[in-house]
Amino acid sequence: NLQHQLGIYNNSENESYPVKITEIPNNIKSVKGGRYYTLAITNNGDIYSTGLANSGGHGHGKHKCIKQFTKIPSLINHHIIKIDCGYDHSVLLEKNGAIWTMGRNNYGQCGLGTKVNIVAIPSMIESLFNQNIKMKDICCGAKHTLSIDEHDKIYSWGWDIVHQCGH
Repeated sequence: NLQHQLGIYNNSENESYPVKITEIPNNIKSVKGGRYYTLAITNNGDIYSTGLANSGGHGHGKHKCIKQFTKIPSLINHHIIKIDCGYDHSVLLEKNGAIWTMGRNNYGQCGLGTKVNIVAIPSMIESLFNQNIKMKDICCGAKHTLSIDEHDKIYSWGWDIVHQCGH
């Protein structure tokens, strides 16, 4: 917990028993963990994160340590329905089928088609959305990402060194 990825505002290195998090809304439907950060999603689509994400995987910019669960401000007007975390990147699915990603992008795991190494705030994968490709599911591997569209087709991107992307 030295990076506050547990959402507990203290300086302990770890917690060996479950500790209730009280500084977050009661309507959390899912949580996911990255390397040093954690994401949480509420029933109404708000996204909260805590911890350290040097790569921006927690959505609050790079090199920021968030010491307790905090709403990601750039997503306030978006209804997110699902979240997942890789090692240092995160993927979010919006109700309208759009995918948002953030974090380390050194293998293209954010799917933005750029050589930018770090995506510090949530960014939509416009190449899919602009083609009217709507997603219904998402998941992250350590350094790759997959999604399923409304027609049950699988898309994958990122690090494919051992063919984990299926290419």
